[in-house]
Amino acid sequence: MIINIPIQVDEEAIEEKALKEYKGEVNKLLVERIERVLMQETDGWRWGNKQTAQDGMRTLVNRTVERYVDEYMEKHTGEILDKAVDKLEQRLRN
Repeated sequence: MIINIPIQVDEEAIEEKALKEYKGEVNKLLVERIERVLMQETDGWRWGNKQTAQDGMRTLVNRTVERYVDEYMEKHTGEILDKAVDKLEQRLRN
């Protein structure tokens, strides 16, 4: 004898919750990986306290960001200036 029991499942809610948890775990793993790589950049951070390590990481990240911004500016200076000139012209017309 087979008994059919109707069950209503909200697949969208389940999928949304699973995706949210997945993204949370991925973000957590990425942060852990980044911290591990940054800590390996300078052996001295291992000796210091947590604040020293955080300051060192902040310095390293800031230097890296500055380098990428500088490289981007060098590559795209013409485009940036063209867009700035276009916006200035629009504002002056208005």
